[in-house]
Amino acid sequence: MAEKTIGRYKIEGELGRGAMGLVYKAYDPVLERYAAIKVMTTSGEMDEELRARFFREARSAARLSNPHIISIYDMGDDQNRPFIAMEFVEGEDLKALIRRRVFFPFARKLDLVAQVCRALHYAHKHGVIHRDVKPGNIRLTTEGQVKILDFGLARLGTSEMTRTGTLMGTPYYMSPEQAKGAREIDGRSDLFSVGVILYEFLCYRRPFEADSPTAVCYQIIAEPHPPLSVHLPACDKEIEAILNRALAKDPADRFADGEEMAAALSAFALRIAEREQELSARVKEMESELERCRAEARKVPAQPLLDPALLDDTLFPFQGELDERPREGVEDTGDEDYGYLLIRHAHLDKALQSMVRDLERVAPLIEQFERCKRQFDAGQWDECLAGVEELLKSCPRNPELLEMEKRCLERIEARRQEQERLERERKEIIRLIQQGEESQRKQDLEGALVLAEEALRLDEGNPEALALKQSAEAGLKLRRQAAELLAQARARLAESDFESALRIASEGLRIAPESGDFKQIQVAALTIRAQSAATAGDYTGCLAAVQAGLAIDPRSPQLKRLAKEAAEELKKREQAEAFLNEAREALAQGNHERAELRADEALRLRSDWPVAVEVKERAAEAARRQKAREFLHEAQACCTQGNYGECRRRIDSGLALLPQDQELKALRDKLDMLESLIRKASERLARGEY
Repeated sequence: MAEKTIGRYKIEGELGRGAMGLVYKAYDPVLERYAAIKVMTTSGEMDEELRARFFREARSAARLSNPHIISIYDMGDDQNRPFIAMEFVEGEDLKALIRRRVFFPFARKLDLVAQVCRALHYAHKHGVIHRDVKPGNIRLTTEGQVKILDFGLARLGTSEMTRTGTLMGTPYYMSPEQAKGAREIDGRSDLFSVGVILYEFLCYRRPFEADSPTAVCYQIIAEPHPPLSVHLPACDKEIEAILNRALAKDPADRFADGEEMAAALSAFALRIAEREQELSARVKEMESELERCRAEARKVPAQPLLDPALLDDTLFPFQGELDERPREGVEDTGDEDYGYLLIRHAHLDKALQSMVRDLERVAPLIEQFERCKRQFDAGQWDECLAGVEELLKSCPRNPELLEMEKRCLERIEARRQEQERLERERKEIIRLIQQGEESQRKQDLEGALVLAEEALRLDEGNPEALALKQSAEAGLKLRRQAAELLAQARARLAESDFESALRIASEGLRIAPESGDFKQIQVAALTIRAQSAATAGDYTGCLAAVQAGLAIDPRSPQLKRLAKEAAEELKKREQAEAFLNEAREALAQGNHERAELRADEALRLRSDWPVAVEVKERAAEAARRQKAREFLHEAQACCTQGNYGECRRRIDSGLALLPQDQELKALRDKLDMLESLIRKASERLARGEY
């Protein structure tokens, strides 16, 4: 939650979410008390009409002062979001209590609903219709008092803000007029919702259930609700009449106001003790009748054909298994409570009806069942199985029939297996010998020996199996000799004794001509020999070893790669030799630049070739000397012409190429002396010494 405060209220946590907003638990530091803060939320910008309606609803709710209606403390606006501060109520809503089926005495349930009716009557008198009465908006405080929450959908009966066709409220608990989208509704709409809650509170089922809200609305508008007696057959006609009146489609047929409905509930509550005594006696009679039926059902042979659940003494859950234990402060009336007796009566009635139906159903099946048992004991498995399968069509989950079917199938299967055993054994011997011969052809001698021995275990004198065994053993002896040679060859190969490895591999191939291992040894030895030659720069020897290896294994990728590398290297060497010869010719002809370029080409192909390096260095040196000679001649010409500055530049350029050139140094010394004489002559002329 991004905000930490709303108005002056410090937010401590979220309590819930509604159609129009979020509800937080907050603390009011000014009045030092807790409050519930409802903040209006919308999917977009809030228009003024929506804001006005929110505050109008808050004012309407604030006019109500009733111990069973939540109090409004404050309202305001925080960051452009309207909010209402309400009384914070500790406790649990009726929705959660119904969902968990928390035990309440029947009279207590009526009293709680009556409190709701009287609180709504008070609101209706003040012109406020709740419009969203549902279990989630009815809270039972820790003190056991009812509080109606969230008048957030309440509107003044005379409000001009009604929107035609707008459906407001929770679908399961809507009144028919709400479901139709009526413009004007009155307090009797809320009483219809209370009737739905009472119905659900008593039998834990809603009167209107469907797969979609639209279908629920259609039921509310057009279809009658299931009578309470459908779920609780022993319910008193008086409480059913109260529900029927509360759930009437026409508001005119409902209770005129909440006080009238509360009075009807309270009046019935006064007569519950008498109803409990009558119902308790009926329940005990039904328990005795059910036990009598169970005793009859347990008699052989009917019992195995009945639903096992009907014979279980724990069919009906005891108090504490059906509902949660009573809340603190609620009297536990146990098995004698009227509501508990109604539910128990419903379970017993269902069990009795099922028991009677099952006993009638199994009567014609008993003789057939007995006949199946006799056939089973006599070993007539096929006939017994046919009869059991016919019975299972009527009793598909009967455990004794299922067990009998299973045992019949096991006996039939055992008989079939015994009949087939000898034939399988004969075919198995033929198969083993044929498979052993095939394994021998594929050089799987161990497999052939195993198959021959397996065939001899089935028929120890079989001549074909004996011949196969002797042949496999002889082959394995040669294979062991080949394995020893293979180990020796690999050892020589690991020691880099390529010649010995090749010799031993050749000997092994004489024993096992088709052995790929010896060929691999030969190829590996030749490969390592080729690699060693390549590492030493002997690419001719490398190529010879590679060709010998490819003669054994033409598909070896490593040998193919080495062959390619050796051929490429030899070709590069041939090209490098040609470039070096051209460099030497150019050097001899005095074409130093071409000589240096050709030497570079040779070094590109053979970077570590000392002969090419030497030729390149000689070409470079000759080129420098030639250029230095050119600078010397140019300097001499400049000196002759008296262009001493240009002369010195040419001398410096030449010395940059050949710092130790004696002729350039001599010319530089001569130029230094000449320039010194010129300076002295100039000085004397300046002093007039002609």
